Formats: sequence, structure tokens, C-alpha cells
Amino acid sequence: DVLMYDVLVCDVLMCDVLMYDVLVCDVLMCDVLVCDVLMYGQMLHHLIWL
Repeated sequence: DVLMYDVLVCDVLMCDVLMYDVLVCDVLMCDVLVCDVLMYGQMLHHLIWL
């Protein structure tokens, strides 16, 4: 799921806990630019559906 992916992978793994900010990490980096386009469609998509 997109929701689960964004929360577990983007927010936790990619965005540092110290720098974590819903407005910055989730919206700007993880939501579209990084996870959706680069990683979600290639690698982690398969892991989620295992």
C-alpha cells in the first residue's frame, strides 16, 4: 500500500529521526520525488507484496 510504504520506508528509513518533519520529509522528499518515482516502482514494490 502507498500509505504503509510512505510511513514505514520514507519517513523512518530515508528521513532522519532528528530531521523528521511531516511537511518536509513526507511531502517534498518521500511522497513523490524520491520514493514514488525512484524506489517504489522498482525495488520495494516487490518486497511489500511478498
